[in-house]
Amino acid sequence: MAMTPLRKTALAGLASLLGTSLLAGLFASLLTSCYTQPTVQPAPPVTRAPAPAHVPAPSQRLAATLDDYKIQVAQRIAAVNAAQIFHGALPPMLPAIVVLDFTIDGNGNVGNLRVHRSRDEDASSIAMNAVRRAEPLPRPGSLLRGRNLAVTETFLFNRDYQFQLRTLAGPQ
Repeated sequence: MAMTPLRKTALAGLASLLGTSLLAGLFASLLTSCYTQPTVQPAPPVTRAPAPAHVPAPSQRLAATLDDYKIQVAQRIAAVNAAQIFHGALPPMLPAIVVLDFTIDGNGNVGNLRVHRSRDEDASSIAMNAVRRAEPLPRPGSLLRGRNLAVTETFLFNRDYQFQLRTLAGPQ
């Protein structure tokens, strides 16, 4: 069977195409066989210090007077409960006022925590929890006469149930 010029051209084009494809495949195969994957070093683990379960009691000087000691206790309660404290002037009408009575032993542990006066159970609960979270409170040192020191603190609440402590609130 004789080849026509058209058939010769078509076969030559096909051979050229196959040769180019074959050559490209061979070249790609050669390149990938020489390629080595880089070794990826794993990133060192990120270590974060765990959040403290509670704020440790600061090492403070012993208070010389009962008023100084009450300020230290109020500062401790405010520091541990910073997210619940509001700053600035007190509102003209306080939605809730809670007065708590409690005792503090020689190690700063709270005992006999009770509500002395309140008209709002939610505010009372917030105030009592704030005192419990602040344990241990500063040690009373020489102010301790007997086994426990009796303390009273007043919590002044705004509409959002945030509070200021009367001991730290300043003049009205």
